[in-house]
Amino acid sequence: MLKIFKRRQSDPKAALKEILEDYELPSFSTGVMNVLSLLRDPESNMGEIAELIKVDPGMNVSVLRMVNSAAFGFTTKVSNILHAITLLGRSRLEPIVLSHAVRDSIPLPRVNGFAPETFWKSAARRANLARLLAHQLHPETETEAFTAGLLQDMAVPVLVEKKQAAYCRVLQESNANDGKSLDELEMEAFGFDHQVVRALMAEQWELPEYLQKSIAGHHGGDGSDVDAAIFLVSFMKESDETEDNEALFSIAASEFGIDRDRMLGYMQDAFQDADELISFS
Repeated sequence: MLKIFKRRQSDPKAALKEILEDYELPSFSTGVMNVLSLLRDPESNMGEIAELIKVDPGMNVSVLRMVNSAAFGFTTKVSNILHAITLLGRSRLEPIVLSHAVRDSIPLPRVNGFAPETFWKSAARRANLARLLAHQLHPETETEAFTAGLLQDMAVPVLVEKKQAAYCRVLQESNANDGKSLDELEMEAFGFDHQVVRALMAEQWELPEYLQKSIAGHHGGDGSDVDAAIFLVSFMKESDETEDNEALFSIAASEFGIDRDRMLGYMQDAFQDADELISFS
């Protein structure tokens, strides 16, 4: 019924409002848009970008938190925003700004069956695992893989906000059900799945093409072409037990030659790095 939403939309905002019954996705802040504009302007300089980030406390904290996390591997703590963005460079800074913008724009509903803190902890773990896997499998997109992993399930809080208890029941059934995927359960309950919603969100926010592709098609299928790290982390369960990921272990071994012990090591490192990242917030 809703296959039209799996194609790129000329008006993703209208399509999103239709599928979610007039839900209005928040826009990025003016500060974020100004920083992104300067990042994409080859005539701008890092000093100008730093000044804009400094006047936005949330963005300033997000950038420093990221740059001081294990994901970026700097050996000394960085406290000056100009120093931080100079170390990062434009290509690594843009995904961080986008991560901040998306997280700041996504609703954080508190309803029975959904905990925002648990959601973002899982997102941070997925991001760090994607980074570690990308470092091994396609290091040229390591930073982008981190951001795609962080934003991979950004549609879930939106659906919780809109559907409330009905969607939380689907989430709970998905966590308890080994037979049906979340996408299948969503289709049964609502006639659409979160893949549709996240693709429209990525389009409406005009995320870079790599992120749109990675977020929209990370489960594979339908001819999607996402990097290996993004595909793999989509199978990671929202669980504190690294061993509770048999599907991930099986696919990693059969398709990418990463055996169970090696993947467990990556996951343990990713969980530790995620805890460090969260501790900066």
